[in-house]
Order: sequence, then structure tokens, then C-alpha cells
Amino acid sequence: MVSCVCSGRGGASDGVRICVDVYLPDGDGPFPALYAVAPYPKDLVHLPAVPVFRFVEIGPLDYWTGHGYAVVVGDQRGTGRSEGEFELFGPAEQCDLYDTIEWIASRPWSTGKVSMIGESAYSVKRLQREVRSFMPHITIDYSPHLTQVFDRRAFVKDLHPMVLQETGSTGVCKTVCRPAAETYVGDGDDGHVGFVHVDVGLLSGRPHSLKIRLSEAVLALLGKHLRPGEEKVVISSVEVRDLADAYRLRHSWA
Repeated sequence: MVSCVCSGRGGASDGVRICVDVYLPDGDGPFPALYAVAPYPKDLVHLPAVPVFRFVEIGPLDYWTGHGYAVVVGDQRGTGRSEGEFELFGPAEQCDLYDTIEWIASRPWSTGKVSMIGESAYSVKRLQREVRSFMPHITIDYSPHLTQVFDRRAFVKDLHPMVLQETGSTGVCKTVCRPAAETYVGDGDDGHVGFVHVDVGLLSGRPHSLKIRLSEAVLALLGKHLRPGEEKVVISSVEVRDLADAYRLRHSWA
């Protein structure tokens, strides 16, 4: 077991330090990860069960590590060894879930795939994660004359689950489609040449090999949803990149 401090982008976006314990399986890894967090201090997982209460509400740790999972048990903001002020179901607490999961996904011992475990308060955190996660950030720029031959809605419908699966993100993809006012390819004289570029922004930490694999998968998927016809040529490109550390997101109701 290794005790860690997640800080900055790795723990909480506002700089509050979130403390976690990491339990790794035998072997070199990397491993898929399971995250558990609740108002109960993480040190309680080592207490023996009693007839009226099971302190270990995340299941036996050796069971998960024995099946090849890394297990991360955290102290919620304002509890245990973590910094900050505790506020039950508060907005900062909910954002911490996303930030910490992204921190786990970026660790060298992690495959980038992270899920959550636990019952009672631990299971409530899983629901909060689904509500508060709004990643990755995707933009699609395309030549305006491709509007009738580029099925954007169908493409995005297939793109979102693929990006989440490839990155192991627990977020909800959000995509902006932008027809460019003007696009030129080469000398700009051939109006039959179109251009489509897909930009996928992820929080930092994903391995370079994952970004290459995702770029190739998105490019292949793009080809399935473009029907340019014999008289049209389309040049497609994809970039999977890290979002800047200054990136911030706010969820509000209009």
C-alpha cells in the first residue's frame, strides 16, 4: 500500500490536497483501477468487521488486487487526512470526484481505465460522478460544402462512447461542430476538395500510445460517416491532445 497526495489538477482543481491510499496487485502493471471515496476516513478499511457494521464497505482489498485491479481509497474533502472544508453533496466535493479519477487515470501504474466501487455512501459517490463529469472536450471543424454529405449527428453518436472506452474516462463527452467560413486545400482553386478536422482535448496524463491509438480510431470512424461522392475529395485529420492546465469548466443551468 502506498499513501499519496493528489494536488492541483491531480486532486482538486482549486488546489486542495486530496489524500488517498493506493493498493497495487503483484506484477509490473499497468492495471485497471477502482476508486472508493466516502465521508468515512480511509483508515477505517483496516478495522475488523463487527456484527452490526462492516467497516469495509468496498469489499476485501485483497480480492480486488488478487484479480488484477489497482484499488484507490480516498479521504473526501474535509475528512480524514484531506484538506478543505466538508460539505455534504457540495459542488466542490462533486468536482473532486472527477479530478481525482483523472489523476488516477494518469498514473504510470494505471491503464487509464477507472471505475468506482462500494456500497452505501460509496455508491452515492458513483452517482455524483455521473452527474458532474463533463469530459472529454471535442471540436469538429469542416468545410461548409460538406454539410449534406457529412452525417455529423451519427458520427458524434458513435464517437462519444468510443472516446470514453478508449480513454477510460468516466466523463460525458461534449462536442461542438463548426462549419468553417472558408477552407482551402493546396492552391485553393479546386472547390471539390473538402476538409474535416477533429480535435479531442483530454486532461493531461494519458500515455502517448493511447493518443495515437485514439487518433487512428477516430479517423477510421470519420471515414464511415463521410459520403463525398465521386466528384468530391475530403481530407480528414484528427488530433488528440492535452488540455492546458488553465482549462476550467463550469456546469450551470440556463
